[in-house]
Amino acid sequence: MKAVRNVLMLFVVAGAASWAYYTNVVAKPHAMDMSARVTGNANPFPVTFATVEQGALRGTVVY
Repeated sequence: MKAVRNVLMLFVVAGAASWAYYTNVVAKPHAMDMSARVTGNANPFPVTFATVEQGALRGTVVY
């Protein structure tokens, strides 16, 4: 059973490597358009300032 699992994982890793090679090397043109430009006044990443407080964590945190 352990040998079957090892062979299966080898196929999964080989499949992922094949997909990554095809996506990054073989497939042309690439999906990302690198010719896009942003004008000087437009802020592509909005920046927000917030106050920071230091203290113990209260309540629950959900990730």
